[in-house]
Amino acid sequence: MFQRMKSQGKGSKSPLKDSFLKYPNNKYVLLALLGATAGQGVVWYTGQFYALFFLLITLKVDYVTTYMLIAASLLIGTPFFIVFGALSDKIGRLKIILAGCLIAAVTYFPLFKGLTHFANPALEQYQESTKISVAATDCSFHIFVLPTTRFSDCDRAKDFLTKSGLSFSRSRKFLGRAW
Repeated sequence: MFQRMKSQGKGSKSPLKDSFLKYPNNKYVLLALLGATAGQGVVWYTGQFYALFFLLITLKVDYVTTYMLIAASLLIGTPFFIVFGALSDKIGRLKIILAGCLIAAVTYFPLFKGLTHFANPALEQYQESTKISVAATDCSFHIFVLPTTRFSDCDRAKDFLTKSGLSFSRSRKFLGRAW
């Protein structure tokens, strides 16, 4: 088909410009890059890497057990790539991608709650019985941390609590005392 288009002179002389700068092609490229793949990326990285860091850092599960659990989940899940790939050939990729994103959206919170319950029940019990609130006015949100990034006392406190595996809420009201 490509050879036929080329021989008829229907090929693009500047494919990058045609793909990224001409409407409606640029709409489809952006939709594919940001729409479909963003959802897949969130699902994949949450299921693999965030689960790994959640077990290690938040739930304080030892290194070997954590990596064995993630490896086992990958071994169990790998054959499903073939199953759902074949199914997507029959019913369409969009349906499979959207179903996967929907299933992840519905199940990730209960799954991570279950991880907490079974991996570190003492932490779960402590979090339910002890509510922690950070009350400060100098908290910042850092998307990209650079060597020049300045961290406030509130930022350091939130970092400490997070690395300790403790959930907390943040109050914008400053109580006028060190917490």
